[in-house]
Amino acid sequence: MNFLIALTVNLAGMLLIYSLMAFALVRLSWHRRGIVAVLATIVVAGQFWIVPTLLERSLGDSALVSHSLSFCNWLISGFSVVVLCQAVRWIPRQLEDSARLDGCDWFGIYWHVLLPFVRRELLLIAFLTVLGTSILLAGLLALRNASGFGLGLSLDLMMVASLAATLSVIVVFLFAKGSLLQRRESAG
Repeated sequence: MNFLIALTVNLAGMLLIYSLMAFALVRLSWHRRGIVAVLATIVVAGQFWIVPTLLERSLGDSALVSHSLSFCNWLISGFSVVVLCQAVRWIPRQLEDSARLDGCDWFGIYWHVLLPFVRRELLLIAFLTVLGTSILLAGLLALRNASGFGLGLSLDLMMVASLAATLSVIVVFLFAKGSLLQRRESAG
């Protein structure tokens, strides 16, 4: 039961982070600003698995939960960057201008302009997050039961490993960003 709570917290947090990443990517595409916000959301996405893991400490298999959440979040983060970069390139800049004329602030643009365009991608990311975490956790539980060893890690080691994995996601973003800006210039 505690694992389901941790999985739900992880899923809700990651979807919020990815939707904010999509908003930062739209700003990068429209205004050529927001690279710091995109990099910050990638780092937060890479570290977010620690929150549900700390909630899971009461279960005895928190190391298994942390391994499954960290690997799945890392894997899905790179995929999410590519998918969201491709999705936001199709959102017309004129929609932001229209929303501003209608009196929308940044949250109104986020809610009424961005989310309708990326909701399918966010649903796909949610599905893959749940699927990946569940499958990996089942495999780790089977491995633990078969071999009888534990997978305990300290919080410092978890943070360092997570930051190292996040760097690869940032590299994926930089390649996708170059592709996004190059296509925007050739279309405009």
